[in-house]
Amino acid sequence: MLYRLITVNDRSTSRQLAVLGIALLFFIGLVFQVGAQDTSAVQIREVHVGDKPLHWRPGSEINLGSSPRNIVFTFGMDHGSRTAPQRLRARLEGHEDIWHEGGGEMYLRVRFYNTNGDRLDADITFTIHGESVGWNGSLATSPISHRRETLVVPPGASYLWVVISSAGPPSTIGIYAVEDLVVSKLFGEKETPETLLKFPSDEQLSNIDEIPAGWERDGLRPSMAKIIAVGQNPKRKAFAIVDDSTTGHAEWHNTKESAAKVSPGENILLEWNEMFSMGDSDYHYVPYPELPAGNYKLRVGKVSLLGEPMGEEAVLRVRVPQPYWKTPWFWPTLTTGIVAIMILVVRYITRRKMRHALALLEQQRVLEQERLRISQDIHDDLGARVTQLSLLSAMNQKDSAFSENARVEFEKISQMSQELISALYETVWTVNPENDNLDAMVNYLCQRLNDVCTQARLSCRLNISAIPNNVEISSRTRHNISMATKEAVNNVAKHAKATQVTVHINFVDHVLTISIHDDGCGFQPDGGGRNGHGLQNMQRRMEYIGGSCQIESAPGKGTAVHFRVKIGASRDGSVDSLVASNKL
Repeated sequence: MLYRLITVNDRSTSRQLAVLGIALLFFIGLVFQVGAQDTSAVQIREVHVGDKPLHWRPGSEINLGSSPRNIVFTFGMDHGSRTAPQRLRARLEGHEDIWHEGGGEMYLRVRFYNTNGDRLDADITFTIHGESVGWNGSLATSPISHRRETLVVPPGASYLWVVISSAGPPSTIGIYAVEDLVVSKLFGEKETPETLLKFPSDEQLSNIDEIPAGWERDGLRPSMAKIIAVGQNPKRKAFAIVDDSTTGHAEWHNTKESAAKVSPGENILLEWNEMFSMGDSDYHYVPYPELPAGNYKLRVGKVSLLGEPMGEEAVLRVRVPQPYWKTPWFWPTLTTGIVAIMILVVRYITRRKMRHALALLEQQRVLEQERLRISQDIHDDLGARVTQLSLLSAMNQKDSAFSENARVEFEKISQMSQELISALYETVWTVNPENDNLDAMVNYLCQRLNDVCTQARLSCRLNISAIPNNVEISSRTRHNISMATKEAVNNVAKHAKATQVTVHINFVDHVLTISIHDDGCGFQPDGGGRNGHGLQNMQRRMEYIGGSCQIESAPGKGTAVHFRVKIGASRDGSVDSLVASNKL
């Protein structure tokens, strides 16, 4: 029984030890987990781009987008850990090398009083903010800067006070130390300045807990006005404002009894040494108007009253990507897209032009077939009938069975038939598409001019330059040219009383020139003589096809008619590319 009891007790104890061990392990793990977390009281709270807040996960990178503007990072202390005013500073690494600490400021001020002890509204203030040059967080090793300022005593002033104060923005915290202050009155260039007021010597400030004679503390919290040691080897005493409050300020100033006596218009020289470091306890955001593309790191840290880093820091990785038009793939892709679009557009335009050209060719082919059919019908049907009529009238003209009057009428019918055959032949020539070239037109003109001159018993001289056989011409153009040329020669036969006609035909630089000269009686082209409808018809025909008709004549000196027209290479039946000219 005793053995069983002991055994049971041992088992219970083992279970208790096991539970205790598990609890101990859980506690140790919890401690390590908490230790591994960021326990910093500094927090980056919000990020705004423009008016839009951005969200991110702790420990991740935030993307501001390309070309961001009006970026604001908001930060602060953990509300549970803030027990006193804190100095925070922020810097965006990769974009700048300086720390931002807000807009805190302190100052050294000169006050003026009149003989009644009333303060004048003419203070002159020398403001300081941020940190002095070379400040490293130590009063012993930071360099001290010398400062020299001049001023003019305002009207009504009789006394001068010097005030060292932190009565700037209430949120300002930090330190401002002033050493070896001397206030002097300036005279001429060669005269020695007269000392009006100066700080006590280091021997007089041996006991830093005592207020030196001639000076007093003031402000809502005068205890923040202190005497401190600065520098080393040797150390020196300095007046300082060590402001660690957001609800009050402190200041040093001389007493009324030690106030420097001055007169209006005097030149006053102030010289002192100073070092300072201050920030803004309400500093909770840092703005940037814009940020270029790059990778940055926002660092927000807590510093001491003297500006020394305290090790508590919050970090946020920030990325600003390149604008899409600056990325390596954008321009090749854009160029490829533009080239592809241009190829598609060119192919579309080319195919459309080809379809249009094919449609025009088909239309022209149908038109030429119709013209060929009409010319064949005129030649085979009407021509044969008119020829038969001409032969019958010629045969009846010689038949003695008819009276003399009948034979005269048959002669007229025969002559009219011959003229009708000639007109039909010209119509067939005009309609036939096989004659739509310059060489065929020139050959036809030579034949017709020669026939007209032969019938009129005129001597005809033809001067024809070399005519290419591959120049196309529309039926309308060659019809009007042939009719105008025939009209000009008919006018010579009917009215000029000439014995000779000279025709020049030239084709140079796509310009066809036809000149018809006669040695007849001539006339007055401006209307003083004979000027019928024939001349107007010639001019209208040439103008209709874009050419020109120029007439040169004088009574007794013959007549010269010049046709000039520019002929293109169109075969669509439209007006050739013609250019008219009023002069040869």
